[in-house]
Amino acid sequence: MRKSLSVFLPLILLGVVAACADETTGPQTSTDEVDATAEALALAEGLALPGTNTDRETGAAPTGTLSQPCRYNETEGRWVCAPIVRNGLTFRRSFAYLDENGDPMRRFDPNLTAATNTRNAVNGTLIRDGATIQIRSAGEMTISGLLGEETSRTFDGREIGRREIDAVTDQGRVHSVIEFANRTIAVVIPVVRQTDATTRVRPWPLSGQTIRGHAVTATRNGETRTERWRETTTFNGTAIVPVEIVSSSRGTLSCVRNLETGKLTCE
Repeated sequence: MRKSLSVFLPLILLGVVAACADETTGPQTSTDEVDATAEALALAEGLALPGTNTDRETGAAPTGTLSQPCRYNETEGRWVCAPIVRNGLTFRRSFAYLDENGDPMRRFDPNLTAATNTRNAVNGTLIRDGATIQIRSAGEMTISGLLGEETSRTFDGREIGRREIDAVTDQGRVHSVIEFANRTIAVVIPVVRQTDATTRVRPWPLSGQTIRGHAVTATRNGETRTERWRETTTFNGTAIVPVEIVSSSRGTLSCVRNLETGKLTCE
């Protein structure tokens, strides 16, 4: 395996490179599958990838263990992990290694693997604080720039989903539907290798965009309101990046975000 890499990722990324079920049973696993799953988990840790959906409803998705490794699907050219069921939610994941021509590889090779692709999905019903939350989302992320000694990684991905919430509050019954579509477009993040760690320079994304879009429809006491919102962040290699926010209620806002503090300032 290549040495661990530390990358800064101020984005909502979709998934780890691999995740394995620890609550299901299946066919006898092979040493090859155990080794391949361990490699995938180590690569995910080296790339500093977060868990799947780190949102307020689901929390960080479980990463699983090696007790039941993911299995390679020859037809799809992907490692497919068994579903994980937690708290009424079902998590599904798969990952693939790609060479420089985009063809699938069975195992990671630091000299031949050019990119990884992950797919994640979650669906089910979550009960929290008296509210019933129906969740359905799916995402995909491709990370390229792994071949050889590249100085940066490029992230491309998308996520779509829907949450439907029923709750009873002091003001009465509330029903809301949240639909979202997020994109990560050619976000280039420099690689900080172990030999450079002493400089303590945080590698801000050099270029690319993230686009986050939401539509929220809420019904309270028979009155329905819909709010649409889209946020576009453009990275430039510094900690201060421009952000454009378009909402149905406030129009278009020109803002800047400090990636160091997360503070957003709008005109």
